[in-house]
Parts: sequence; C-alpha cells; structure tokens
Amino acid sequence: MNRNLSEDIPLSTFGFLSALLWSAAVGLLTTACASAPIRTGAVGPMPEPKSQAADSGIGNLIVYSATTDINGGDTTVFHPHNDYWLTDSSGHTRWIRNHLGGSDETAAKICLEAGEYEVLADSEDYGRVHVPITIVRSETTVVSLDGWLRFPKNAESKTAMVCLPNGVPIGWKIKSNP
Repeated sequence: MNRNLSEDIPLSTFGFLSALLWSAAVGLLTTACASAPIRTGAVGPMPEPKSQAADSGIGNLIVYSATTDINGGDTTVFHPHNDYWLTDSSGHTRWIRNHLGGSDETAAKICLEAGEYEVLADSEDYGRVHVPITIVRSETTVVSLDGWLRFPKNAESKTAMVCLPNGVPIGWKIKSNP
C-alpha cells in the first residue's frame, strides 16, 4: 500500500517542524558564538608621587565603563557610563552606580579600603571584562574601558600599562614592591 506523505501529515505540521528546526539551529549558533567575559591583567594606580592628602587607608577607584546613549530631547544626546560590579577579596560583590543621572557623563569616583578587588564592567570593544585591581592608600586607580585612555608619549611607559587584546590601554600595571 502506497501512501502519499502529504495525505497523512497536515501541511501545517511541516511549517511547525521547519520553524522548530530553524529555532534550534539559531539557538545553537547563538550559544556557540557567545563568549565569556575576557580577563585582563591587574590594574593599579598611575605611577606618580603620592598626593599630599592625609594617609587614611582609603584609596579611590574610577571606572570609565562603556557608555549608553540617552536622548536628552531635540538633538541632545548624553553618554553616561554604565554601572558595574565590584567584588572584594572576601568575595562580597556589590553593584556600583556609575553616574548620577541620565545626563551625567562623569564616571563615579568611589572610596575603598586599600586592597585587592575585581571589576566586572562593560567595555566599548569587548563586552563584559573582568579587571583585577589594587587600591592603594591615598591614590586613585583608574580603569578605562571606554577607549579614551592613550599611551603616554615616552615609550617606556607603554610596558607599564595593561591593555585589552586589541592593544588599547585600560590602566596602569600594579607597581612591584622594591
């Protein structure tokens, strides 16, 4: 007995099956293309003489994360820095609001106890990035993931900087102890 396949299975089933197979293929490709955040070298304060500020055991952190375009009306567009996650050496993680409002384009400067931390923030070129950092008393550690940090003019300083895989600097390497 010969059967015609189109008589046994309604045509709408073929549409459903092809949609199901298409969804599965797209899901597999999307999962295969997704990548985990990259991990950079450790970043510390810029090598410069200590400030004259009181030595309180507190240092500062500024993270210039990727920005988001916020329409301010008419033709005005603001670019606030995206919020990020900060984890201390004990594993406690907290969310850091990196701007005061939609029109604030200044990255937040936060005070932290001296020590080791890890930043998980959005970069302009690599999506989410893990950046180990060191906070030093009375100094400011800067992490620049927005692509604006440039190498200093002297060539020796280039080796003292931490860079993303594309060579863009994001901060200063941690100073080694003498």
